[in-house]
Amino acid sequence: MNRLKELRKQHGLTLDDVEEELGIGRGTYNNYENGKTFPKLKTLIEMASFYDVTIDYLLGVNWGRCEDETNVALDFDQLKEEYGFEYCPYCGQKL
Repeated sequence: MNRLKELRKQHGLTLDDVEEELGIGRGTYNNYENGKTFPKLKTLIEMASFYDVTIDYLLGVNWGRCEDETNVALDFDQLKEEYGFEYCPYCGQKL
């Protein structure tokens, strides 16, 4: 789960910071980052919420570019305003 390390670094956090904020031990979190072990669903939800990303993003799922089926670029403001979307349904990025 390389995105965990990437997100931790982007937020300027150390393993100690993550342990304090999420209550996940340094060694356990390091194992998640290195793919040695895999977090439970509850932990994935907590981490996604903490980093303000989707679980799909944490898992490295790429649903493709931010375009609909007709290859027309999505109007993110419309998705946000009319449908209350917080994340792109295709790439998982926060709108």
